Parts: sequence; structure tokens; C-alpha cells
Amino acid sequence: MRLYILALTFLLVSQTVHALSFSPGESTGTMSDYYIAPSFLYYSGLRSRSSREENAYITSDLRFGYQIHPSFYFGPIYQFDQKNTESTGFTVESFNNTVKLKRNSIGVSLSYLLESVHFALSYYIQSKLELNTLNKIGSSDYNYTGTGFQFDLGYRFSLWGLSLGPQLSYKSYQYPKLEINGDGSNDITPKLEESNFEPSLTAYYFF
Repeated sequence: MRLYILALTFLLVSQTVHALSFSPGESTGTMSDYYIAPSFLYYSGLRSRSSREENAYITSDLRFGYQIHPSFYFGPIYQFDQKNTESTGFTVESFNNTVKLKRNSIGVSLSYLLESVHFALSYYIQSKLELNTLNKIGSSDYNYTGTGFQFDLGYRFSLWGLSLGPQLSYKSYQYPKLEINGDGSNDITPKLEESNFEPSLTAYYFF
């Protein structure tokens, strides 16, 4: 992960310096009035000894942009996360469970696109986090509601008519409301807060 961040930072710095030597019109290259930009990340993992824990995680963003300046685009963004964790082999029976997490977020995004480098700042007007736990004792459903923001920086190159490349995102969420097992939403104190860095592959299609 550290090597990925260092390599991406080097690409961003070098390409930003190069792109800033162009005028705004030149820096947009083949960019048009609109774009669609999906981002995607998937990973899975296994931890085992006498017990076993399996993880599978997927996150994806879909951003639409309308050109409001030669290098600036504005539009909606949709995000979806899903993580499944299955734990088995624990002597304490309640530890043997399946945990499913889903997050749906929708908001607006402002992007700054240079020749090969892009930056984006997004605000999630609404973010819903669903957490389900299931074991032999029973199941529980936790539904959180809140807001969040995201900052992206990435590098793009042309391939098969698309503009794609690696991206590093910082994501932060705050959930002040919680509903447990469908009993109604209530304010919680302290509120649930979550933040993380995530790499992904992003493609830009301009039209």
C-alpha cells in the first residue's frame, strides 16, 4: 500500500508540473462537454489458525460531469460499498457469525482535470450504511443514516479509446442516526464516524 501511494504521488507530481505548463484549453486534450467516470476496487482475504475468517470487499463509484470551465466539471456521484465477513471455528459460539455491510451514498462532485491528472471533491448529501449480523443465536440489523465527503486524485492514460488509470481516494462519513431491527430511527451520541484511504481503477469516457 505504501509503495502504491508513493508511486502514484510521483506520477501526480510529475504530470501536474507538466500539465500546468499548458494553457487551460490545451490541458483538456480531447475532453468534451460531459464525462462518465466509474471507479472500481475488489479484494478478498483469509485469516486462519484454529479459527477462520474470510473477507470479501467491493467498492465502486459512478461520477457524471458537466464542463463548467475548460478544466472544471460538476455533476452527481453515486457510491456503493459491500463487505462480507464470515467467521468460523471459534470456541465462543457467538463469534462464529456472518457480517454483511452495504453502503449507498449519493451526492455532488466537482472535478479538476488536467492533461493526465485529475482531482475531485465530492459531498454525499445522503449516505446509508446497512449492517447485518447472523449467528446461531440470532440476527440483528443496524441501519445508519448520515452524510460524507470524498477527495480523489489520480493519473490517466489513453487505452482503447478510454481515459483510465489508478486513483487514490480519501473517504469520510458521519452517521448521527441509527435504526435497529426496524424499530425506528433515533439520534445517537456519539455518532458513528468512519474514514479510510482506498486505491481504485478509474475510467473516464468523454462525450
